[in-house]
Amino acid sequence: MTRAIDDTSTAVRTALAEVCGARPPDWLTSAVCREDMLGFVAQRMRGMGGQKSRKKLCKELCQVFHAAELLKAVLIDVDLTQALDNALPYQESAVLFSEGALLFNKNYPHWPSTADPVLIACHTALHELEKRAAAAHKVLSDVKGRGTNKVMHQGKNVTLPSANLFCAALLCAVWRAIHGELPSPQNDHSKAACAGLWAAAGGGEASASGNSAWIRPMVEARRATADDAPHTLLRSWASTARAVLLTASSTETTQNNAGSVASDATVASVMVSNTNQEADDE
Repeated sequence: MTRAIDDTSTAVRTALAEVCGARPPDWLTSAVCREDMLGFVAQRMRGMGGQKSRKKLCKELCQVFHAAELLKAVLIDVDLTQALDNALPYQESAVLFSEGALLFNKNYPHWPSTADPVLIACHTALHELEKRAAAAHKVLSDVKGRGTNKVMHQGKNVTLPSANLFCAALLCAVWRAIHGELPSPQNDHSKAACAGLWAAAGGGEASASGNSAWIRPMVEARRATADDAPHTLLRSWASTARAVLLTASSTETTQNNAGSVASDATVASVMVSNTNQEADDE
């Protein structure tokens, strides 16, 4: 479970105050403290410490690939599927694997529309699993450079972002929501805000260099989350964060407007009442 972030946390409010220049509004604090916002950064942070090695994960992806390949072959093997069908007493609602295998081989290389939907779905899912396992294995095998022993570390060609990049991307989303533009990595307030969010998520000091350690993550986060950046996992998550902040801001504005309208209506009602009272007195 992701550690819940207390939305009254002094660390969170202090970090956001660096963005706002004053006490942050409650809607911003609540939105940032959501499980899929700062809570996600905390989850990624813990994942970096106990995650599998790249070598182990590559081995397991090979196993997934070959298992999916084998199961796909089983589904279209008439003898194997006949054995599966004969293993248990016949039930009218049961999937007949052997019937599906016969239909597939007759219509090779496609499943006919008359085949059981369960068989078609299984074969489609296994094909997708096989394809993704091969693609993921290639990505991890191509990683070069320092820090490549862990899956999420940023090697030369790695495409999976680390926790500090997610933290910097969250800061970019918050800064844009307040100021309408991405923050400068050299800005003291943006660096302090990054460090504050990191601490609030459960991290310590980024390095001995203090807030300056956030310059590079912010540069990379800005590049990855820009509107014209190629689609990546980081950009996708940052877009979701922006949507969360936009929704929270819009909801707050709507509620404030509704309160203002109600207040105006009350004032108008009092004025009408006073006018009527004055008329009665005359």
